[in-house]
Amino acid sequence: MAGCKPVRSTREEPGFAAGRASIIPDARRWDAFWRAAEWGLARDPTAFDQVDENLWVVICEPSRTGMPRIRVYYSFDAQYIYLKWVELA
Repeated sequence: MAGCKPVRSTREEPGFAAGRASIIPDARRWDAFWRAAEWGLARDPTAFDQVDENLWVVICEPSRTGMPRIRVYYSFDAQYIYLKWVELA
């Protein structure tokens, strides 16, 4: 379809996976929390804040279920969003 942006897949880099596990050890809770941000990233990764030439950040606000406020750093190309690391905001 003309005008449609490509939908990218996400790839967790080792530093991201370790950080995520230390902040939110329950993978199911993380998945539910992360779903909306991942949807936005996959469709338009430039919609969030650019930190450096090829580094961006999305800030996820706390949820009613007790999930903390976090920052997720990433880069991207035409196919993938590369999740670099995550930290408490």
